[in-house]
Amino acid sequence: MAFRVFRNDALQKYRAQFDLAARYAYLAARAYDYETNLLGTSSQSGRDFLTNVVKERVLGVVSGSTPMPGNGLAGHLADLSITWSALEPQLGFNSPDELDRTFSLRWELFRKPNSVAFDPEWRDILSSCVVADLNGLQEYGQYCQPLQPPIPNNPAIVIPISTTVHSGLNFFGWPSTGDATLPSDRFAIKLHSYAVRFSHYPGFPLNQQVNVYLVPVGADIMRIPQCPEAPVREWHLLDQTLPVPFPIGEMDLDTVGWMPTDALDGGAAAMVRRRLIPTVAACGVGDPACTDISYKLTGRSVWNTRWLLIIPGSELQGSDPANGIDVFINGTSGIGVRDIKLLFISYAYSGCLPGQNADTGHDGDAVSGDRRRHLKAADR
Repeated sequence: MAFRVFRNDALQKYRAQFDLAARYAYLAARAYDYETNLLGTSSQSGRDFLTNVVKERVLGVVSGSTPMPGNGLAGHLADLSITWSALEPQLGFNSPDELDRTFSLRWELFRKPNSVAFDPEWRDILSSCVVADLNGLQEYGQYCQPLQPPIPNNPAIVIPISTTVHSGLNFFGWPSTGDATLPSDRFAIKLHSYAVRFSHYPGFPLNQQVNVYLVPVGADIMRIPQCPEAPVREWHLLDQTLPVPFPIGEMDLDTVGWMPTDALDGGAAAMVRRRLIPTVAACGVGDPACTDISYKLTGRSVWNTRWLLIIPGSELQGSDPANGIDVFINGTSGIGVRDIKLLFISYAYSGCLPGQNADTGHDGDAVSGDRRRHLKAADR
């Protein structure tokens, strides 16, 4: 009986350690799949690695901290590393292009010229985006690092934004005319950093800096790196933090009831911890003190089906959030903010592999470019 008890304890600990290692290996393959964005029909796609990791039942060989080619999870990770090294020059991962763009919401998103005659229409748009209480907004609770302490009945301006990267269209899906554009021949354009600026910011009684949220709440979209045509894939991402396991010693293995998740910072619950997005300070265009940028969305595609720009009233004027929103929109003399601008510093990959047959069947679904344009028109 003692033999069976100790044997079962050892097997249980081994199985739990293997399952944890398999989870990390699976997440590594998932990250590879997102970065390469290849279809499942490609011999170098992430789908094969994902399938192999799920089916694996042995650890394989690790020399020092390096997985070795062969069997087991270690063998699949070694193959993943080798394949990445082969794709790195082909898909331009080792030589990304840097793209710096400023997008006007007034003209490029809402198509309102920046002239006095259209100011009332611009103010009407901002007024239509006001929500009575930010705390009741589902996306705020799900994606945003909350303001502290919470302010009840905190109104906010919430502007929904949909972005795209298509030849002949601007960043927001309109036929391009006098717009800042992004090159559609790059299969992936991803954020490095971003900022928000206001044109003709009213100033007092509003705060000098306004802490705002820019949150991607839709699906990331990227093109398949293939020639001559490149369909797109949609990615519904869970942005989460992953704990790094502490080294495991003999004392841990000999402790009754010890499990490998005990070696994680935060325990098993740390494996499902969503990374919340904090604010970035926005202020007037040209303000020499306004230099804040955020890196909290680094690696996310600039092409997303739905963003939210959230401007909390309490960050405009803490003593009277509702008045802060009114002054922001209408000003103290009938002239409020005349434009909101998004500054995107991004990096792009160019490169392609021989054509693959488009397919679907996992989180990154393939959608043809023509169908994407039709969907965009229908949404608008």
